[in-house]
Amino acid sequence: MESSCADRPATFILPDLHSICHYPFQMHPKLEEVSRASEKWLADLGNLDEAWISRFKAAKLTALVAGYHPDADVDRFRVFADYMGWVVLMDDWLDYYHQEAARDLRECCMHAFRDPDFVTEEPSALMIKS
Repeated sequence: MESSCADRPATFILPDLHSICHYPFQMHPKLEEVSRASEKWLADLGNLDEAWISRFKAAKLTALVAGYHPDADVDRFRVFADYMGWVVLMDDWLDYYHQEAARDLRECCMHAFRDPDFVTEEPSALMIKS
């Protein structure tokens, strides 16, 4: 049976998820330090312009990671922060690629993940290898 928009509720009330969470809210103590280092890594290796860097900083992805892993050692926290930044960057880059170019980029990145001796000048794969 097909439904129409008229059959759907006009509003949705999200439950109070915070009140049912039994874990204290914490942030990683090295948030600012790791955030600056991760932003620099992305900007340098991704050859990013100031507009993209500003949007990335505004998204505060490192803060998201800091909330997920408040007790991680600083090196693991940095790896996860860099990974989250890389994923968002790849998503943005792929918005501008045609399907075949996106497949080529995927293959290049997968080669970089699998083969430590893989040589490329593709920024996304260089970020994987760094």
